[in-house]
Amino acid sequence: MNKKIQFILAIIFSLTFFDLKAGCFLPFDTIKFKSCLPVNEVCFSGLEQDVARTLEIFVNKQKYTGILGGCDNDPNLQYLLNQIIPIGPYFLKDWTIKNILTGVSTSYSGNFKDFNALTDSLNKWDPQGNWTYFDNIRKITGGELNKNIYSNLVIDEIASGINNKIVIPNTYLIPKSTSLFLNSGFNQVILNGASCSDTIYVIINCTTPEIVNRTVIIGQSDTICLNFSQLSGKFSTIENICKNKSGTNIEFSTTKNDSCIVAKALKNSTDTACYVICDDFGFCDTTFFYVTGKSLVGTSFVYDTITKEIWDTLCISTKYLPGKPVSISNICSSAGNFSVNFKIDSLSNCVYATGLTFGTDTACIVICDDKGFCDTTKWVVTTLDTKDINVFYDTLYLNQKVDTCIGTKFTKSITAVNNLCPQNSGNDVVIDVTQSNSLCQNSVGKNISISYTAKNIGIDSACVEVVTSDGRRDTILVYITVLPINKTIIKDTIVNGITKKLVLSTTKLSGNIQSIKNSCTVNGKYVEFSQDVINKFCIYAKSKDIGIDTSCWVICDSSNSCDTIVWIVNVIKSSLKRPVAIDDTDTVTIGSSKMILVLNNDLIDGTLKKFAFQTLVQGGVGPLYGVVMLDTIGNLLYNPTTSDCNKLDFFKYIICNEAGCDTALVTIYLKCKEEVKPFLIYNAFSPNGDDVNDVFKIDGIETYPNHTLYIYNRWGQEVVRTKNYQNDWTGTWKSDILPDGTYFYVFDTGKGDIFKGYLELRR
Repeated sequence: MNKKIQFILAIIFSLTFFDLKAGCFLPFDTIKFKSCLPVNEVCFSGLEQDVARTLEIFVNKQKYTGILGGCDNDPNLQYLLNQIIPIGPYFLKDWTIKNILTGVSTSYSGNFKDFNALTDSLNKWDPQGNWTYFDNIRKITGGELNKNIYSNLVIDEIASGINNKIVIPNTYLIPKSTSLFLNSGFNQVILNGASCSDTIYVIINCTTPEIVNRTVIIGQSDTICLNFSQLSGKFSTIENICKNKSGTNIEFSTTKNDSCIVAKALKNSTDTACYVICDDFGFCDTTFFYVTGKSLVGTSFVYDTITKEIWDTLCISTKYLPGKPVSISNICSSAGNFSVNFKIDSLSNCVYATGLTFGTDTACIVICDDKGFCDTTKWVVTTLDTKDINVFYDTLYLNQKVDTCIGTKFTKSITAVNNLCPQNSGNDVVIDVTQSNSLCQNSVGKNISISYTAKNIGIDSACVEVVTSDGRRDTILVYITVLPINKTIIKDTIVNGITKKLVLSTTKLSGNIQSIKNSCTVNGKYVEFSQDVINKFCIYAKSKDIGIDTSCWVICDSSNSCDTIVWIVNVIKSSLKRPVAIDDTDTVTIGSSKMILVLNNDLIDGTLKKFAFQTLVQGGVGPLYGVVMLDTIGNLLYNPTTSDCNKLDFFKYIICNEAGCDTALVTIYLKCKEEVKPFLIYNAFSPNGDDVNDVFKIDGIETYPNHTLYIYNRWGQEVVRTKNYQNDWTGTWKSDILPDGTYFYVFDTGKGDIFKGYLELRR
């Protein structure tokens, strides 16, 4: 393809067509592509614009009223003969065709009486060019741009006597197909013609990568199931595309029919997996896993108390070691052992401590596995000289019952538990103690089970004597206090116009909840209180005016105990100002839609709570000649539905924040559709001051307002770099005149497309 024009081919989207089933107008029935835009231009390849204009088009059962765009553009060459006088005869001094494949150039010349004769000569010299003359606009079009490069026409006007007039070839694009503007997601497009109908399904999907960060204990695994919600079709394939980034520290695999990822930690570091899941439509979604292995081995402390000649046992857990335990030792045995004697059983990984004399000793037990990991447990044991009396305290509310365990310092089996002062309990608290059960065992020694129930407000006690199998005794004093269920007062302050939720607490009640009632204000002057229909524990306070109201929620249980929660709500005036919606005016060209940023000039304090079109029922006006579409974040799209121009259309919108709402009027001037010049970069100019072709010109440059133009000389030196080019370059660098020759341009549209080509400067 000619390098001068190969970069100006228009590309709309990269589409994939499925299911090539012949239809009335198109040979396919499905189009799919990725896009995260709310509205997308979709090319229906093969549907000519002239045919599309005769069809009735429906999108998702709604008549399509949008723009019929052009796509699948073919480049074409044209010679505009407006600068040549229409009176012959003429002499074609030079016309050169260069074959791109062979590099061979052939020049032609000759006399011709008029432009039709010139066209005949061009077709004779270039039989496959299909050159055509349009008399009404004095233009010749044609050429094989994929095979040849065509030069200027150099013409002598015999009638006027003016020689060497140059006609520069221009490249333009001809759309072969039609495009529609469709929303993201699933679209059913129906093309209804006079004698047949086609249905095409357009699937526009937006998939964004998901990142999962996890920490897994070494030797353990974590399972993470993938999210398939971004795929349009059925799950088809899965692949880890970065396998080289895992396996050393974390081992990744799939499970549950490949729908979940299993990450097994091998070492204390991080590995990465990049799983790509695809559906049967060809859409794919990527999830990046960053998983770190973590070791829980370290140093832990255990504190115990024993008496003389009594021994205790501590068995070390090895569940956090990733490997098999191979050694156990006491690394600080030489630092003490005057008060406590420690012995290690390497088979069971248990340590035995025997009380010697009054004081404290520490054992530093280190267990290592076959992978080199070690875990340390420091066991701090104190030997007591005499029997100590332990004290146990607890507090509860009326009718509450507690079942718990109380620890002892004994390791021998407990044979008896006695309450030595039964007269001290039963009035306010019923206290029951029994020998320990499996629920109350631990590695330190034996515990006892205790149960107590609150009957009245006050304090009761028990003197619990514990007797072991070797005859040793210990006494534990138990004190239980019963408190009245006093009402709870909760104070809240809310802004007028806001609703606040409160979840009622039942921690003071022990029975099943039977009723929840508001014994104070329900519908106050300032606050309206209500209960959730489903969850009766959820209470709502809806502000009505500036002031204070109170609700009293009485909660009663099956034991006839009741708790009262007083909720005092103070409604204050918002410091936020009501929004100010300012009227807007804009211009929309017939046949095109326009996004209008109506919120840009509005004054919105705080958070935008509502942005909506104001209907006629709500006091709005219009629109009369178009359709208004908007979203919740401030985007408003106006689409004319009439072909009449030079009209005014009106509509209103409403905005709200926490303090209130306001409306604004939008005035739209419907402008007549202007003929837009096609985007065209000229490849030659002659800045000689004759007011003819004196500047480097780009037609349709306003299509790309954020463009950047670069021009380089034959040695690759930059001579021009400019944004917002104004078609005013006359072949200079700073104030110096550049020499004639071939230059190279790069035109960056600012929209992701770049056009490149050669440029001839001839004075």
